[in-house]
Amino acid sequence: MSGFSADGERVGETEYARMQTKELLKQQVRIVSEVVMESGHAAQTSKLHKFAKQILRVLASCNLMSLAE
Repeated sequence: MSGFSADGERVGETEYARMQTKELLKQQVRIVSEVVMESGHAAQTSKLHKFAKQILRVLASCNLMSLAE
C-alpha cells in the first residue's frame, strides 16, 4: 500500500492479498447465508455458514472449469 519494496518485491503484498481474499470469502458466505435465510430455510448459523461455503466451493469449481476451457 505504501509502495515499499525489498529485493525487488513489494513488502507485504502477499499478506495483503491473502487478507483481501479472506475478507471476500467472509462477505460471500454472509451473502449466501442471507439468501438462504430469505428463502425461508431456518437453520442454525454454523450450519448455514457450512452450507454457504459448500455452495461457494461448487461455484468456484465451475468457474475454474470454465477458465480451463
